[in-house]
Amino acid sequence: MSILIYNSSKYEYTPITNDWFKDVQDTIVLFTPEKNYDSYKHLESNNIHIITFKNWRENWEIEFKAIELHSIYKFTKIITFRENDIIRSAYLRELLNIPGQSIESAQFFRDKFIMKSHLKRNDILTPHFSNIKSFSDIYLFIKKNNYPVIIKPRLGAGSVNTFVIKNEEELFYFFRNELRTFNLNELIIEEFIEGDVYHIDGIVNKGRPLIISPSKYINNCLQFKNGSSTCSVMLDESNKLYSQLIEYTENLLSKIVKTDVYIFHLEVFISNSEIIFCEIASRAGGGEIEFCISKKYGIYLNKELFSLAVSGKLNSSIKYNDNIKSMGWLLSSPKSGLLKTIPESIPFKFIEKYNSMSQVGTTFNIAKSSVHAIASFACSGNSEADVTDNILKLDHWFKSRCIYN
Repeated sequence: MSILIYNSSKYEYTPITNDWFKDVQDTIVLFTPEKNYDSYKHLESNNIHIITFKNWRENWEIEFKAIELHSIYKFTKIITFRENDIIRSAYLRELLNIPGQSIESAQFFRDKFIMKSHLKRNDILTPHFSNIKSFSDIYLFIKKNNYPVIIKPRLGAGSVNTFVIKNEEELFYFFRNELRTFNLNELIIEEFIEGDVYHIDGIVNKGRPLIISPSKYINNCLQFKNGSSTCSVMLDESNKLYSQLIEYTENLLSKIVKTDVYIFHLEVFISNSEIIFCEIASRAGGGEIEFCISKKYGIYLNKELFSLAVSGKLNSSIKYNDNIKSMGWLLSSPKSGLLKTIPESIPFKFIEKYNSMSQVGTTFNIAKSSVHAIASFACSGNSEADVTDNILKLDHWFKSRCIYN
């Protein structure tokens, strides 16, 4: 058995370590962008090979190299972790006749129009939505559903290029200044849902969820446009929404396009006491979601995805940590300007992890996505409310000590 890891993710987002491969004796080939080599080179050994590529997204030599190496190693698995690699690796599996996530499954998890259409047919409540083929589709959708609306890429991630359009003036601005970077058929239009946003994260093996972890965004994922940080907190089990969201997730997962082993990051709205589907991805959530789950449940999702895909069993046991009452995370958004000062340490005991993602001397503009940040944090506390207070306190403290010119 040989394994191809198709990984464009940076080490800081997917920290692959030798422990992942402790029970694997077969050949492993890791494909990754050239810029990632230094952070992964510690993995190289007699049976682990790293091959790097320039211009990852546009470089079709990657597929040719995979075909060439398949003739030598006879890959039995292709494993990927990043959203932008999911469809590409699915096509490669089909080409090489390798089991794993299919093209149909990959497109379901990536394409928001296919995703919502499938779930709507299966009685999952979604916002009103439409694909876009021409200006008429936008005009007629707004005429029927009124403002505000959301326009975003069908294959988007991290709320990048997501536009909230509240009136005709903003629609004209969108057409004049934003639309030229897209083809209309790359976009989807939806009604804007007023309400709180939740995310539910976990891992599934052969149709059975092994973990389902509900959390609430403290700021919704579009408030980065106003300079707010992105952050969330795990729900207390005593919160009535905890069990409701788990039950909702189990039902939804039973209706998706099936694949044997996958991580999921699900987002929903709660509006007027109704749970309304937003979107789902077959990869670990961003920010410090994976770290928070590791502290609470004792496993790293991507590590266990690899283990389940290769051996059919977990690398580590799921162990609910009673000492960690609640967890949450914060991505501190940048301000515009030249960063002159950033704290080297944080004085709060509730900090479980601090990752400075920026260097003094870097020039920032306003955040372009919900995961655009100068630092990330994981925080603990005695309850959901306690962690929420800790995160808001930390965000204010940290931003007040980051000095910009």
